Amino acid sequence: MSSTNRGLARIEHDTYPTPDWLTHAIVPILESKIKSMGVWKNFRVYEPACGSQKAIADILEKSWENAEVSATDIIAPWHADFLNLDPHPVYDLIITNPPFSLAMEFIEKSFQWRKSDKSIVAMLLRLNFLGSKKRASWLRQHTPSVYVSPKRPSFALNKDGKRGTDSIEYAWFVWDGDPPRIHILPTENCG
Repeated sequence: MSSTNRGLARIEHDTYPTPDWLTHAIVPILESKIKSMGVWKNFRVYEPACGSQKAIADILEKSWENAEVSATDIIAPWHADFLNLDPHPVYDLIITNPPFSLAMEFIEKSFQWRKSDKSIVAMLLRLNFLGSKKRASWLRQHTPSVYVSPKRPSFALNKDGKRGTDSIEYAWFVWDGDPPRIHILPTENCG
């Protein structure tokens, strides 16, 4: 989700497709984690806020032929409001770029959809997600690993109809049961 021009009209349903290069940057890391879980031959992935372009889900389907990748969104053709769906705790990986205003709700709901407490939740969020009094207690109990992108992504077109960069840094926040660490993704020359 873009933070550029936050005061202007927002895109309906906060539909800000994730740049391909940013998903490709996390794929090998998630693949390694999934392999270490022992489910590599047949694992299930869910993307609950895929938007009309299914940007993340499509890359995962192409990258992992042995994965069963499911994707839904509040918009057509799915009309599935993840936050109001009953949990189906069968997924090895829940991954998305959630609407920032609902990020905490998406994270908490994703925890309910994990197959086990070793299953992975990966959320693309603004780096400043960590700086919140409201979330501080929860984040202390559930501290994620953070995979920072040195390159700022662009989620929307600027006034000239071109993609620039967003006004804030982003990272993949990953909860996987491992001790949390900060990582710097090799994205400075991507895209």
